[in-house]
Amino acid sequence: MSKQVKLIIWHAIVAGIAFGFWLDVSKWFQALALEKGFTSYGVITFSFLVSLLALGYLLFSEKWIVFSMAGIVTVAFLWNFGWSELYLIGLLIMFLTSLRSHSEVTKELNERTKIDTQAILRRGVWPLILGLFVMLSFAAYQSPGLEKFGKIDQLPSQTEHYIKLVAENTVGHKLEGSEKEKQLMINQISAEAYKQINNAAKPYFKYAPPLLAFTLFLILWSLGWIFIWTSIGAGMLSFLILKKVKFVEIDEKDVK
Repeated sequence: MSKQVKLIIWHAIVAGIAFGFWLDVSKWFQALALEKGFTSYGVITFSFLVSLLALGYLLFSEKWIVFSMAGIVTVAFLWNFGWSELYLIGLLIMFLTSLRSHSEVTKELNERTKIDTQAILRRGVWPLILGLFVMLSFAAYQSPGLEKFGKIDQLPSQTEHYIKLVAENTVGHKLEGSEKEKQLMINQISAEAYKQINNAAKPYFKYAPPLLAFTLFLILWSLGWIFIWTSIGAGMLSFLILKKVKFVEIDEKDVK
């Protein structure tokens, strides 16, 4: 099989997984907006997407591969989420992190006399994970599920219930009168406190979507080590399969 044919096959596989991953994310955001349940396979497709990108930089060392494969990922993203000027920042970061991944993979490969796939993947996947996390956060920011938080005019009703519990635990034992009178006063206190908090917080509700999107990024990044190891595992499995089907062959050379 010629190298050109392998390149075409590799790009087709990456395209299929990239489109599947972003479609899964898009449906998850839609289900979140509609408050419906949705079974997501995002972790699996994410891991294989990251590992195949890193393996692509290992198998095809030309730098233009970075732009072709990162381009496929961004096209798949725009296909599912549409165009937005804000996405330009995320796409630029994706290209930069892809370049960094290619550099790390190439450096690790050149510094070794024996190919260590796990070590190469470990250095190559983390920049890609960072780039995809940024794109995910931007997609979340403009998703219907988070946009509705910017249009609310009051805190959720559960907040008043929480305030009521706090009032019962702090001042409930200090109130005088019958149990019914105490409960009435606690209800009045919690209702007034809920109203005052809403009035104070109302000007800041419009900042809820970017704050939640940034929080999502922080949560994902704090769990990044999980995605690193799932991506390495997916990459090792993919590399083993590629060797079995003779898509990849390792030759030995004498080196000084």
